[in-house]
Amino acid sequence: PLSCRCRISSGKTGILLRTENRSSDDGGLLSFLETEVTSISDIGDFRDPLSDCALLKAALICLGLVTEDQIHHHLSLQPLINRFCDSVTDVRIEIVTASILPQGSGMGTSSILAAAVLACIT
Repeated sequence: PLSCRCRISSGKTGILLRTENRSSDDGGLLSFLETEVTSISDIGDFRDPLSDCALLKAALICLGLVTEDQIHHHLSLQPLINRFCDSVTDVRIEIVTASILPQGSGMGTSSILAAAVLACIT
């Protein structure tokens, strides 16, 4: 009922984060939130559960892509992405999560999805 896909794209920059809600009947796309992270300040709202893709932003911080100190000092994001991906050229991280469980179901979806995101990225 939950999935995460991650890829690194050469020749592109930034981070694309997307969360999809899908039908439990046929897996069809019901809705999605998508966010382009192009500057370090775009990740700064990771603690706000109402911000778009907050879970994905928090996962990137937990994995060490960016530290809170770096966010506060407004460092350039792209060199951090390149270092995280062990790339000497600019790359883009794309993370897409999907769920067929209803939001707020009380089934631990966020916790399980967070584990899937961490496993997928590492």
